[in-house]
Amino acid sequence: SVKMHDGYGWKDDPALDLLHDGDETTGFAGDTAATANVAICSKFTEEGGGALTGLLGINDSECRIIRFDLGGAFFVSHVRFSPTPRRLNSFFLKAFRIGANDGNSLNDGEREMELRWSYTRETFDWDIWVERLENTDPVVELQLPPQPVQHLLIEAALGKWEIAEFEIFGTGAAPFASYVSKIIDLGGPASIGE
Repeated sequence: SVKMHDGYGWKDDPALDLLHDGDETTGFAGDTAATANVAICSKFTEEGGGALTGLLGINDSECRIIRFDLGGAFFVSHVRFSPTPRRLNSFFLKAFRIGANDGNSLNDGEREMELRWSYTRETFDWDIWVERLENTDPVVELQLPPQPVQHLLIEAALGKWEIAEFEIFGTGAAPFASYVSKIIDLGGPASIGE
């Protein structure tokens, strides 16, 4: 699932469907025109201060923080994203962070970055894997560390940018799988398989 942090928790937003709709001519907008779901940027867990101070030079900036929940821990090899072809050279992300949370609750509170929900004590922490403060590439393809990921995050300050498709690539095999089919009448006792 894909959700956005709005300062009060993770929210569904129909605009997020544009990140994975298979249509490179549609894009998710980084300004507030498409959706009002914005939050204060992440905080460093130990040092305090806004995570995007390096990006904007300002603490407590407003950000788009998008979380891709993979439903389990998987090894992600790389990600790829870009704006729509018509805005390729003008509406690309100029500064961003990508990070991950492995979903292991034993590591909660030990990761580098922290999101806080307003009016509650709930938090969500994550580690920065890529920080690009001066991006000049409209098409971004990034290799990621070979570590298990359940939640992949992208954080960027509000602004004139868009992402047409956010693609996540993995390696290896799924740890388990299940298949469901309709009942097949074989007419008597039978064994399928070896």
